[in-house]
Amino acid sequence: VGAPGRGPYSGAKGGVNNLTRTMAAEWADHGIRVNVVAPTVTRSPLAEQAMQENPAFAESIKTKNLLRKGLAEPAEISAPVIFLASSAASMITGHTLVVDGGWTIV
Repeated sequence: VGAPGRGPYSGAKGGVNNLTRTMAAEWADHGIRVNVVAPTVTRSPLAEQAMQENPAFAESIKTKNLLRKGLAEPAEISAPVIFLASSAASMITGHTLVVDGGWTIV
């Protein structure tokens, strides 16, 4: 999500998304699928520390930036990763799976 002061972060995320598509094309002939998961803020010691140090950030996570309010639980991010690694996703490659509680659509 574009925001003031987030140029390096946004640029890196865009680079990873484009690299994913390129790698998917390069490795397809070898039967290798390449995908990426773009998660929201997920409950972790680092996220908890960031929320303690920045009350405005904590408030935005709880009330503003998500259609589904609050932090994601680790299992809510790992389940889509497991799906992408499974045979059920055999026709998915070069994809960025956004798992962000609606952050990027509002």
